[in-house]
Amino acid sequence: IPTVAISLVALDFVFPVGVDRYVGLLSAAPDLFTGTFVEITDSSYERKLLGSLSKTDLGGGVGSYVNASAVVFDALVDDGVTVAHWAIFDAETGGDILYAGLVLNASLVAEPANVAIGEQVRFNAGYLRLQTEAT
Repeated sequence: IPTVAISLVALDFVFPVGVDRYVGLLSAAPDLFTGTFVEITDSSYERKLLGSLSKTDLGGGVGSYVNASAVVFDALVDDGVTVAHWAIFDAETGGDILYAGLVLNASLVAEPANVAIGEQVRFNAGYLRLQTEAT
C-alpha cells in the first residue's frame, strides 16, 4: 500500500462523529489511487460497522484514531480465504475505501491470515489504527 502522509485534521474530516463507516476484508493490497480492491468472498461475508473511534492528539496535526470496540465478522461457511488487508469504507456495500491497513501477526509483522471454514476474523479494540504523520 502506498504511504500517504495525512494530518489528524484530515482524519477528523474523513471520520466525523455520527457518520457510519464499515470495515471490510481484502485478499490483496488495494490500489488507493485508482480505488480498486478485491474483497474476500463467502456467502456469510458482509462488511461490519466500525463503531466509534478513540482519538489521540499528539499536537501538530499528529495522532491516531483506533477502534473503540471489537469488530467481529461472521464465521466462514463456503471455503477458506486469505485476508491480507483490512479497509474502512464509506458504505456497507460498494462505496469507496477511506483507509486501509495490513493484517499484522502478534509480533506486529505484516502477515496475511489464512481463515478456515468455521473461523471468524476479529479485530480487538485498538487494533485498527489510523495513524497520521508529520507533514
